[in-house]
Amino acid sequence: MHELTVHLDDSTFRVFAVAAERAKVPVEDWVKNQLAEVARMKDGLFPVSRGWPEGYEKLFGSIDDETFVEPPDPVGSDNREVRFD
Repeated sequence: MHELTVHLDDSTFRVFAVAAERAKVPVEDWVKNQLAEVARMKDGLFPVSRGWPEGYEKLFGSIDDETFVEPPDPVGSDNREVRFD
């Protein structure tokens, strides 16, 4: 087993401490679990442990149905045009 020392500012440590308290684990274990989850990430995308099926991102654009189209952008969505009708 390897050991790692990390120096944190007070506000960052408080965020970790609150998260660890909610998870009902010591801060050290919470940080270790977070690092382990990042280490398990596939291709830097989504952690497998969060329930994303492997290869799901490859489905993007795979629907072959002419009725399945992207809706038009609503008026004003680009912040240049706003209508008050």
